[in-house]
Amino acid sequence: MTGVQTCALPIWLPLDALVAVRVGIETGDLGTALATVGKHDDDADMLLRSIFEKVFYLGVVANVLVGILTFIMLKIVPVYAKMFEEFELDLPKMTQLLVFISDYIVNYWFLFFPFSIFLPLFLFVGTLHYIGWLPRNLPLVNWFVLRLDGALVMRCLALSIKQQRPLTEMIWLLAKLYPKTSVRKRLLRAGQALNNGEHWCQALRQAKLIRSSDAAILTAAERSGNLEWALEEMADSSIRRLAYRLRLALNVLFPAVLFVFGMFIGFVVISLFMPLLSLIQGLS
Repeated sequence: MTGVQTCALPIWLPLDALVAVRVGIETGDLGTALATVGKHDDDADMLLRSIFEKVFYLGVVANVLVGILTFIMLKIVPVYAKMFEEFELDLPKMTQLLVFISDYIVNYWFLFFPFSIFLPLFLFVGTLHYIGWLPRNLPLVNWFVLRLDGALVMRCLALSIKQQRPLTEMIWLLAKLYPKTSVRKRLLRAGQALNNGEHWCQALRQAKLIRSSDAAILTAAERSGNLEWALEEMADSSIRRLAYRLRLALNVLFPAVLFVFGMFIGFVVISLFMPLLSLIQGLS
């Protein structure tokens, strides 16, 4: 469970619970705030854990493959090359291609250095998320979970309606209390737009906390008197859409990466088996 450390207590809370506590204490209605805002989304959390587990699995497989390939290129391929040289035969084209690829990687390793860093870094970040120690102010993490932040803002606005407070007051309150600096800056921009006469939906849309379709639905709901329900429903729907897209990407990319791994393993096996056939044919 990803959490953020509170200012007053030396404990770690989920972001939604922390927002609910801060807003509830400030407004004097902690129970309603926890019930409205502090809804932990188990589905999204389980999906993020599933992504981490699959990436961790792929990372382990990739490291094993690199170790095996390194052993083969250092111990087996030189023996093949020496045998073919003694019998005045040429290595098969696929085996030559494998040797060329290996030599290229060894000679130009610095080109692959960013990729070699990405996987351990991703696994490290995933581990921090898995155990609940991941900071929420990391730039890439902020971009990735911006949709979740927008959902929390909409839940807080729904709370504001329940408490019969102006929505503009809640936006300024969040601009002061929200735990993440990047979101506070977006809320400050939205507050400034409100001061300039902008409608609150358009102000949040310009701050990229809600989408254009969300703004249109919320504007219509405000006119019909169903804004509180619409805010809560749009918040839940936003999280569901994010989870659906992540699940779709995971279901497509994971088999594709496994297929690429399988093709590479097949290429290596065939490249190492063909010299034996060529040697037998050359000696017969």
